[in-house]
Amino acid sequence: MMKKAEILQKIELRQSTIKDYLNCPLLFRYKHLEEIPEGYRHSAALHGTALHKVIHRLHTEDWTLDLERAYKKALNQAVEEEDIPVNWKETPEKYLENALEILTGYQSNPVNQEAVVLYSEVPFKVKVNGNYFTGTIDQVRKNPDGTVELLDMKSGKQQPSTAFLKNDWQLNLYL
Repeated sequence: MMKKAEILQKIELRQSTIKDYLNCPLLFRYKHLEEIPEGYRHSAALHGTALHKVIHRLHTEDWTLDLERAYKKALNQAVEEEDIPVNWKETPEKYLENALEILTGYQSNPVNQEAVVLYSEVPFKVKVNGNYFTGTIDQVRKNPDGTVELLDMKSGKQQPSTAFLKNDWQLNLYL
């Protein structure tokens, strides 16, 4: 059995690593300690990656980006990044439909258009109680009213409850 210090030498403490352990210690062991490669990638994760890339491009390249074309390109890049099969939970057409709904809403929202993005898709490393935690912040921006906001973008249709947000490892780590 590995000791805590040995585990911390082997893994990177990320919100996803912590969630893996909390959801299933056996999964955590196989994935992070024994490094057994996954048999497939989740299509929803690739969808989220593609959405993040397009939103980043809206702010850094061109606000009038062709959303369909940009999403398809980003999704194809995410799929081709690794030579691991994708478990398509939905069809690519369903993901495209969802992406266009999300991206069109984002693109047409004046608050998003007027916000000054300070950081987008930025990795971080922070020391908490002697342990280093890492992650990637989706977006930090300054809104037209002067407030600074940390955004963690999700592609789900259901808004999380206040109780969920207060207990979410990822958001608390980012804060």
